[in-house]
Amino acid sequence: MNTSATSAPLLTAIAAAPGNIAQRFGRWLGLLPAAQVLPRQRCHFVTVPLRGVPNKHVESAIKLRLQQLGLFSQIGFAYRHSGENAQVWYWDDAQALQLLPAGQIQPWPEALWRDAPAEGMRLLRCTEGFELEGVNPQGIYRSRWFAQAPGQEEQTAFCRDLGLEQTLLPLTPQIASLHTEPAAGWRAVSATAKPVPGWLLLCLLLITLAGAIGVAESVQLYRLKQQTVILKQQIRQLRAQTSDAARLESALGELRPTAEALITYNQSPRQLQWLAQLARLGIVGQVSDVYISEWNFRGNNVTATLRLGPKAKSADVLAMLEKATLFDDVILLPDPPQGTLRIQLKLPVDAATAPAGNEH
Repeated sequence: MNTSATSAPLLTAIAAAPGNIAQRFGRWLGLLPAAQVLPRQRCHFVTVPLRGVPNKHVESAIKLRLQQLGLFSQIGFAYRHSGENAQVWYWDDAQALQLLPAGQIQPWPEALWRDAPAEGMRLLRCTEGFELEGVNPQGIYRSRWFAQAPGQEEQTAFCRDLGLEQTLLPLTPQIASLHTEPAAGWRAVSATAKPVPGWLLLCLLLITLAGAIGVAESVQLYRLKQQTVILKQQIRQLRAQTSDAARLESALGELRPTAEALITYNQSPRQLQWLAQLARLGIVGQVSDVYISEWNFRGNNVTATLRLGPKAKSADVLAMLEKATLFDDVILLPDPPQGTLRIQLKLPVDAATAPAGNEH
């Protein structure tokens, strides 16, 4: 199996996370056995099939399988369960008991203290001897230990067993740096470490949960504080906008009489525009030889006095005024001065708007 590409199911990892954190905290306090690197020379790797085995019996099934191999009378192992198989590193636990003080140390295979290999093959210099390890495209992982650096022949044989191309051989030994703790997601079983009391794990778990809750509360308080700051800024902006709106409303109140006067003026007929219309229609001007000598606008009526030139005739002027659509009624006033024509023009009811096309 591929120790890098294959990982424990997400739910299993989430469920194991609080326990792993509690164990690390317990080791930091000195209440739990400390993790110790077990040299690669003393460790062996195997894949154990677990199809149909319930999760609660996984550890027992692995231990039974290793005992069936008959390699050691007392076996310690570290395993990671993934799908229908388990990746297992195992060792002679009786030998580990001689090397490590019982009850204080938990051995972990050296391979679990460094980064897992990517696809391909590499040669590593271990704390004792050398190791060839690799992962083929099918995700199958292989590892082999050598007391001396393996030569071309050993590397070729390992590469062939792994099913990889031999174009990059021979390999040069690399020194792999070890981490400060073993890889996450693995569990170790050894007689060198006394079983952890359930009450202690429960206390550590409660402490961890309390810390997690405290961190979550701190984050929530920080977010609330940030939201409060944002709301205060928005309130200040709204107050400033309200103050600006009040000033604008006050300025509009001062300008309202002027605006109303302008509206009233705009709604009344504009005398210059009516005069321009008379000139455009040829009623007054040089063409008709008729000129305005008096023009009085009152209400909706205009009283005008027209001075007639030698070419002008009063009958023609009255006819043109009546024919034009500018006025509702044209009334001839009596007793005009000599050579003039006095008339009263009644503007249309809708004369509030100026004649089209003659805005000035």
